[in-house]
Amino acid sequence: MSNANAQTLGNKLKFKLEMMMMMLAADRNEEAAKMYDQLIAEFDKLGVTEEEKPIVDVHEPDLGEWWSR
Repeated sequence: MSNANAQTLGNKLKFKLEMMMMMLAADRNEEAAKMYDQLIAEFDKLGVTEEEKPIVDVHEPDLGEWWSR
């Protein structure tokens, strides 16, 4: 993605997020929900396919040691 496209996409996402927050503040929940759905759709477009996902070893952290501090 070129720098210009990334900037345009960033501005688009920021606008949708700001609009969603304004709609929530104005108690216009249906409009805010539509903005949220649009944001999720935009982020889904940026997602990677299963083949492109990196192999990551995900494990539960051991909080026992941390909690005992």
